Amino acid sequence: NEEVFGSLAEARAVIERWRLDYNHVRPHSAHGGLTPEAVRLNPAAGRLRNLISSTGRPLPPALEISYQPPGLSQ
Repeated sequence: NEEVFGSLAEARAVIERWRLDYNHVRPHSAHGGLTPEAVRLNPAAGRLRNLISSTGRPLPPALEISYQPPGLSQ
């Protein structure tokens, strides 16, 4: 993708429009279909998405580890 700009001001205006669209309009799969701005304004929404998406992957069973200090017996 290449775009030729007539001036620095034009380049800045185009980049600013893209930045606003990217952060305020376009949903992101990394944020569960929310925009970055929505997640920034409501951080709990991002955490909730992580909780919901992790339910399909249960945690592995905990290993039972017993520690016996050396030289001591029960």
